[in-house]
Amino acid sequence: MPKTAAFFDVDGTLYNGVISADFLRYMVKNSKLKISDIVKITKFLYYFIIDKFGIINRTEVNLRIYRNIAGWDASAINGFAQEFYNKIARKKFYSGGIRLLNSHLRKGHVVVAVTSGLKNIVTPLRKGLKLEYIIGTEVELENGKFSDRIRILPIGKNRAEIISRYCKSNGIGLERSFAYSDHNSDIFMLQTVGNPVAVNPDKKLEKYAKEKRWKIIRFK
Repeated sequence: MPKTAAFFDVDGTLYNGVISADFLRYMVKNSKLKISDIVKITKFLYYFIIDKFGIINRTEVNLRIYRNIAGWDASAINGFAQEFYNKIARKKFYSGGIRLLNSHLRKGHVVVAVTSGLKNIVTPLRKGLKLEYIIGTEVELENGKFSDRIRILPIGKNRAEIISRYCKSNGIGLERSFAYSDHNSDIFMLQTVGNPVAVNPDKKLEKYAKEKRWKIIRFK
């Protein structure tokens, strides 16, 4: 019998905020970056703001962000990510989201986090939340440093396709599975599974979910 999975978007669904933006702020506040990098951070935070208000397509926003991390040391980011998770991120998950995630774990479901965040930043979530796997943005490395080439960008249709491939490779039935998200860009992902759930939905997703009679839940 095929296995059942639960796919959770991170920002706004499990996590109260934008985890990548919080990570960048943490690095600036704790002097983890060079002055030249801080200038880049200001640009990144600007991109996160325009994404929030839907001024530019979400895929384009993320392409601009990740092309600007070229030259950053991947091992250093990995170390900072664990520190950030321990001190900041683990306190910002919605309690209702964690209860829901844990209910899937108790049922023996395969629980996967799906995010456009850099996988290096969100990797600590796997152990912290007892996840089977994390699907995140992956950037190619050159001599241990990030390049400007994006290997995986799980947004929109890409996210749905990545989830479908993951299920096929791991004996998971899409019709049996669940997906949770707050943003209209994840409609493709939600359509992919048999049990789509809109969590803290934006207006476009809420309207669509009501039309399709999808379940809608809200966390505070």
